[in-house]
Amino acid sequence: MNSDETSIEQDGNWDPKAETHQAWVKRRALAGQRDRRRTLRRIEYHPGKDAEAIIDQLVRPFAQQSYSEVLDQIVVEWAASGIE
Repeated sequence: MNSDETSIEQDGNWDPKAETHQAWVKRRALAGQRDRRRTLRRIEYHPGKDAEAIIDQLVRPFAQQSYSEVLDQIVVEWAASGIE
């Protein structure tokens, strides 16, 4: 990691002599995104029409449930069923 890529933990304070506040906010946001991507798995998934219909039936927006939570539930239940 070079000096421009300091992690959020190392770079918490804004120095107005070094950069604009807007540049600092953007740099911290990008550093946070890099940190998240280093630790979180991301899978891009485009379901077919049949799968999309099933997923839409399982999503409960009033319970603030996301598509990721529904897919997690499907994968866990599938694995628990012993289906290969």
